[in-house]
Amino acid sequence: MSADSLSPSSPSSSVTPVSRVLIIDDNEDITELVKDYLEAEDIECKIINKWIDGLEEIRKNDNL
Repeated sequence: MSADSLSPSSPSSSVTPVSRVLIIDDNEDITELVKDYLEAEDIECKIINKWIDGLEEIRKNDNL
């Protein structure tokens, strides 16, 4: 077996990492504006308008 066959394969260039953001703010107009801007850049957004709910979301989702 050659050393080349043991080396890890490089990630496919066609795979695009998913960008995600959690927007926490009590001003719904601002959060919608920010969401629209980010989604136009292909960034997945989740909006939460209460800080306590945002804190809970962060605690239960380690992939934010």
